[in-house]
Amino acid sequence: MKWILSVLVVVSFYNTFARDIFVGGAGASDTNTGTAAQPFAALQRAASGAVAGDIVKIRSGTYRETVTPANPGVTFQPDNGATVIVSGLNEAGNTGWSVHSGNIYKKTITLNGNNLYIDNNNTNTTLHAIQIFKDGVMQIQARWPKAGSVAELFDRNKLRQRNSTQNWQNGVISDSGIPNIPGGWAGGQIWITGWYVSQTRNITGHSGSTVNYQPSHGDLRFLQYYYLTGKLGALTQAKEWHYENNTLYFWQEGGGSPTGVEYKARNWGFDLRGKANTHVVGLHFSGCDPINADVNSPNTVVDGTRAKYINHTFLLTGGGDLYTNARRTGLMIIGENSVLKNSEIQYSASQAVWLGEKCRMENNLILDINYEGNYASGVNLWNPNRSSNQVVTRNT
Repeated sequence: MKWILSVLVVVSFYNTFARDIFVGGAGASDTNTGTAAQPFAALQRAASGAVAGDIVKIRSGTYRETVTPANPGVTFQPDNGATVIVSGLNEAGNTGWSVHSGNIYKKTITLNGNNLYIDNNNTNTTLHAIQIFKDGVMQIQARWPKAGSVAELFDRNKLRQRNSTQNWQNGVISDSGIPNIPGGWAGGQIWITGWYVSQTRNITGHSGSTVNYQPSHGDLRFLQYYYLTGKLGALTQAKEWHYENNTLYFWQEGGGSPTGVEYKARNWGFDLRGKANTHVVGLHFSGCDPINADVNSPNTVVDGTRAKYINHTFLLTGGGDLYTNARRTGLMIIGENSVLKNSEIQYSASQAVWLGEKCRMENNLILDINYEGNYASGVNLWNPNRSSNQVVTRNT
């Protein structure tokens, strides 16, 4: 009987008293015990065993994973001022590249991201678009007119304007500025915007200065600016890439065989759906929406986050799906009484933050949002039929 009682005491201690669980650093292994002397290697290894009250202390490093806690009430934070990056990106690798032509190199690699017009994308690895990075900086899909950086994706002077065309009707553009590229533009895509409606269409034909494309929303207010993309022949300068037939083509700045290339592989940093009282404090995020949550994730606290390139979208049908990409992207602060504070979010193709019933957003900096040009914004209310008791204060 005494032996049985002692076992019961040990089990009670394990489940009742909060622990510090350590991840990363020298000697890290998922076969360790998670103590300071024997840290785990993966965040998920700690998240799978942590219970309410536990604090997962993370040492400096880049963690290429999506964290799904097994239990509510867990805190995730850096250990002793560490710099922790949760990344949605994978490394392409520095080997296996060969010269395609000039400064353009190519590599056989399988990328996920050409998911045309998916209205109900709610999985972590069904990506909205391909996204390529070099040394942590987003590179640009080859296009015309050119854009040299993510900042220029927001600049309408980097788009072709309606008043530069000789004729633009729904489904056909005549523009003497259109370059004749090897292979032509047929089979590529055209991105169109005007007013605040952006659309993507497949290019069905190209001859001289005229391109034909699948008809789009016909109102001329929506046909004001465009660019052409999706063809290898458009890759003509550094920091551009193109992908087709399981081959990535890339011209890195400075030339030479590419190094430090990453590609988007996951949509979310943390998946907190159905988990209450989770705290994510002081972490950095790259290439992923930091938090995916739902209305069953109350009392989520995100504090001191630094996030860049949180989502990347491209393909829209226009018309009735104007909110589609916005509704499936963004940092989800939508469980009641959840808080986003003291954080910085920069570069988002679509939505930055969704705010739910009785949620609060305070002292945040949000910039460079919605280069896709859809109905996204820096902050929006998740359920317009229950849009009360939100607080948005002291944000820029």
